[in-house]
Amino acid sequence: MGDELFGELAGYRGGLADLVCTRPTLLARKPDWLSFAEASTIPQAGGIAHRATADVRPGDRVLVNGAGGAGGVFVIALAKHAGAEVTAVDRADKADFLREIGADRTIDFATEDWADERDSFDLIVDLVAHRSPFRVHRALRRHGRYAMVGGLARILLGTAVAGPLVGRATGKRVGVLVVPQSRAEVEAVTALVAQRAVTPRIDRVYPLRDAPAAFARLAVGESRGKLVLEASEG
Repeated sequence: MGDELFGELAGYRGGLADLVCTRPTLLARKPDWLSFAEASTIPQAGGIAHRATADVRPGDRVLVNGAGGAGGVFVIALAKHAGAEVTAVDRADKADFLREIGADRTIDFATEDWADERDSFDLIVDLVAHRSPFRVHRALRRHGRYAMVGGLARILLGTAVAGPLVGRATGKRVGVLVVPQSRAEVEAVTALVAQRAVTPRIDRVYPLRDAPAAFARLAVGESRGKLVLEASEG
């Protein structure tokens, strides 16, 4: 039997199947101590967090919007590993989970609007963006950075176009986070998992036939960490 590998599909295209094809440059060897389910949490979510928190320094104030999902787990952990103070935004019923994975403070998005907190954060990582770039920058300190990762298509387009204009006017960086796929990124995050800088968190593991149920749970925002689909062996 060959090496056990894990990684991504080119272009972030879905691959819900027993067998898939991808470029070997997007695959890394899976360490023996890491299960396949745990390994599946690292690509994409880990890469996003690794890029987003690359410039975080001790004492920085970081806000993560949509913090309770797969990406949020990695962003919170890596920001804390870098010495930041982290505010996590999600549903009220996820507050205990968010504190457990490292958040210093939690915000219930249904009752509080983090964008009203003027001049408060050095980095905002927005995993579920729906606010105008002309508004979100107000929550940043001078020279702070807003990184949009996911959210509404019109907000993505608006952030990509208007972000540089906001930056020139305010001295802040507002834009869409671009994360090229690479084996090096996967290996870097795996090394951080080995150091226990971040611990993969799996919400539920579903058999492949139950993929609709997994997507339904994802759609209503109930997951705490990664939802994993397990293909049949052989």
